[in-house]
Amino acid sequence: MPNSFFGKILWIDLSDGTSKEELLSDEIYRNYLGGYGLATKLIYENMPKGAKPLGNEAIFGFFPGLLTGTVAPLSGRCMVAGKSPLTNTWGDANVGGYIGSEIKKCGYDAILFKGVATNPKYVTVIDGEIQILDAVEFWGLDTFETERKLIEKHGKIRVASIGPAGEKLSLMSSIVCDKFRVAARSGFGAVMGSKKLKAL
Repeated sequence: MPNSFFGKILWIDLSDGTSKEELLSDEIYRNYLGGYGLATKLIYENMPKGAKPLGNEAIFGFFPGLLTGTVAPLSGRCMVAGKSPLTNTWGDANVGGYIGSEIKKCGYDAILFKGVATNPKYVTVIDGEIQILDAVEFWGLDTFETERKLIEKHGKIRVASIGPAGEKLSLMSSIVCDKFRVAARSGFGAVMGSKKLKAL
């Protein structure tokens, strides 16, 4: 490590519409492995003390497990982690489906978001191209319609999105992947909504 399977994360800054890749060291993987461990390392080191969960300084992200994307049994999981608006401290939610393995196929061990967009956005990582796109046409749609319309627009993709509850910052809102897979704990639907991030 690092090689084609390990070692790279993606930062998305929604406030200025930029993205940045970062390579991680062997030592980080030996100590934190990936998934939950990598989430704690990156979020605690990069989010300012006292940041509000629904504020501009809050960081959250998607963290596939170390073996997600391999043929290892029971490895197809992804952690969503950050600061929970329900507890005002650490929060995490575990989700199955394909979102974790797709993030790994894109070459990343994590995709992290910071900042707040000026208007609704969604992020695509398709064929190595990262885009932060306008999501005004999807804002207000439920997650079923959002996923359907994004697939119509971009082809065979995997989607993690929020519905109207997340947009309205409901603290019991969740992030929905593959229509029926849900990252339901910690209020991360509201965190996405606070950043005006409709979907990944």
